[in-house]
Amino acid sequence: MKSATSKGEFEYYENAPIILSILQFRYKKKEKIDISNLKKKGLSISSEYPQIRERFIQQIHFEGNKPDGTTNVSLDEKEIDGVQLISKDKRKNLVIGKDRFTYEMHGKYSGWDDFTSEAKKLWEIFQDELSGVELTGLSLRYVNRINLPLDFHDISEYFTTFIQSSTGNHTINTFQLRFTSVEPKDNITIHVGHVLEPPIEDKYPYLFDIDVIYTSPIDNEPEKIWDIFYFLRDKKNFIFNDGLSKKSKELIRK
Repeated sequence: MKSATSKGEFEYYENAPIILSILQFRYKKKEKIDISNLKKKGLSISSEYPQIRERFIQQIHFEGNKPDGTTNVSLDEKEIDGVQLISKDKRKNLVIGKDRFTYEMHGKYSGWDDFTSEAKKLWEIFQDELSGVELTGLSLRYVNRINLPLDFHDISEYFTTFIQSSTGNHTINTFQLRFTSVEPKDNITIHVGHVLEPPIEDKYPYLFDIDVIYTSPIDNEPEKIWDIFYFLRDKKNFIFNDGLSKKSKELIRK
C-alpha cells in the first residue's frame, strides 16, 4: 500500500493540539463472546487498568404513523456487548465488543510510537479471546482543539473548509460542519468535522475532528494490519495540514 502522500509534504507538530486519539479494529460480529474470559484477561493488567466493567447495549424502537398521531417507544432488554477497561489515570480506555476493539487516549497526545505501542500490546493480550475474528476494517480518529483568538473576524483566515455568511449581514458565532469523503481505490472513507464552540475566557475553542477508516477485509496478520494503520496515519496528517491555513499553523507552533 502506497503512502497517502510523499514524505515531507506535511508538517509534524511538536505541540500537537490533539485532545482525543482513537484506534479501532473492526471485525465480523461474534454472536457469542465470553465475557468472563475477557474480564479474567483484564485482571492480568489490572495494575494499569484497575476498572473493568461489563458493557451493555439497549435497542430503542419507534413506531409512528398511528391514526391518532402518536408514536410508541419501546426498549429491548439490556444486552451485554463486551467489556470496558479504564486506566488508573482515566486517560486510557479500552472497549472490547462483539464487533469492535477500540482503544482511546484522552488528553495530551504522547506521540505515535507511544500511542500505537499501547494499542499493539492490548490487541496481543486479548488475541486468545478474539482468535478467529474476521477483520472487516481499521480506523484512526483524532480530535484536535485549536484555540482561536477572541477577536478573530474571518474563519477563512484559519481553515480551508468553513461556514461563512455570503452577505455578511449576520455573524456566525458557533457552528458544526461535517462531511464525508470516499476513496474507493484505497478502500478509504473519511469523516471530517469542524466545530466552532462558544468562547471560553479569551479564546474560541475550535474542534477539528478527522476519522479515517479502512473499509475492506484484512488478514489478521500484524505486518499487514500495521502497514494499513501507518497509511491511515499519513492520510490523517495530510488532511489535517491541508485543512489549516498559515495563520492556524502559527497558533499551533506557539
